[in-house]
Amino acid sequence: MKTKTIIILVFILHSTFNYAQKWHFEKVDSEREFKYEYWFSFQNEDDSNSIELIETPNQTDTKRINGIITDSKGKPIEFVDIIIKDNSGNIISIIYPNSKGEFLLERQFESFELIISTIEYDELISKINLKSNFNTSLKIKLGRAPELLTYQINAKSELNSDEITEIINCVKKNRDLNDENYLKNCSDDKKYKLCIQI
Repeated sequence: MKTKTIIILVFILHSTFNYAQKWHFEKVDSEREFKYEYWFSFQNEDDSNSIELIETPNQTDTKRINGIITDSKGKPIEFVDIIIKDNSGNIISIIYPNSKGEFLLERQFESFELIISTIEYDELISKINLKSNFNTSLKIKLGRAPELLTYQINAKSELNSDEITEIINCVKKNRDLNDENYLKNCSDDKKYKLCIQI
């Protein structure tokens, strides 16, 4: 009985900031009751891209690479541009996954650049190096791109970092629960109010 050797390489591309902690003090408007204005947005920086390259020995050199693209929770992503470039930066091909996130690449070079982009997710750019006489498959996970929404806190008095972090966490938690009133539920009408920046 032959033993199969499986080589797995995982590349993780990550950021240095925590999820949803990007906030700043915007201004003071002494004419208003809620005069201190803060803005924050969700950066999704803990949700990173990754590529898992799986190679298994094969007696015949296969000319195809199969792959799948999902989000960090394993949900397939379709409507993705998969661009293959050679080492000189020339585009070799552009392909698209099916509704299950699956795709098939023609193996033309031992090394190439893979660029994957779609709306709502971070772009992934990675150099791929292949071995001869190996079957290759790619498992790609895309992290969410920063959101376009900006939230605004209007406070009667100055808020400290812990208070703002607590408000941000409340918005994140209630929004993820699909609570339609999450802005109202995370507001304290005596101290501060929340709204979406327009």
